Amino acid sequence: MGDHVWKRKEIFDSLQTEQRLLRPANYSPLAHGRGYVAIKTKGYFIGIINLLGRIFMKPIDCPFRAADTAIEELSKLTNIIIVDMHAEATSEKIAMGWYLDGRVSAVVGTHTHVQTSDEKILPKGTGYITDLGMTGPHESILGRNIDRVLKSVVTQVPARYDIAEKDVHIEGAIITVNKETGKAENIKRVRITEDGYC
Repeated sequence: MGDHVWKRKEIFDSLQTEQRLLRPANYSPLAHGRGYVAIKTKGYFIGIINLLGRIFMKPIDCPFRAADTAIEELSKLTNIIIVDMHAEATSEKIAMGWYLDGRVSAVVGTHTHVQTSDEKILPKGTGYITDLGMTGPHESILGRNIDRVLKSVVTQVPARYDIAEKDVHIEGAIITVNKETGKAENIKRVRITEDGYC
């Protein structure tokens, strides 16, 4: 959920109880919820870490140190660890990929809503993509109604942005991980449109 996690106070209780719902691990430990989790599926655990970048974002604790702490804990249960690096700056996401290469199965970027085409396996076995993209309407400006956003950016008058509805896509990546080593063996970018796969 990245930087959007605190926008609705109604979610606070769910952050405490729903293990699949994460807030960034580099928020204060006093914040609602958790920033990483190990979920058991098909007889083994998969660790998931959510981190929030600092470049062009509100001040927050170091995501690199938070990753170190989360990996230390999750490694007690599993060697399959996926990191969601929710950040504005591509350079910060790329830095996280290199920093964690060989220590996690994958680092996937989120936040910009624009899927990148740089998926790869880093030298020590970590799958990487700078941004998974957006699941939502692509005839839009980052998922929002084009006319409302254009009016706001042209006039500089704040406006409520409505969710657009046309040309819905599902974007992401499929990552094959060796469950013995925890290393990524393949990463494939995915885009599914209303007409099928792209």
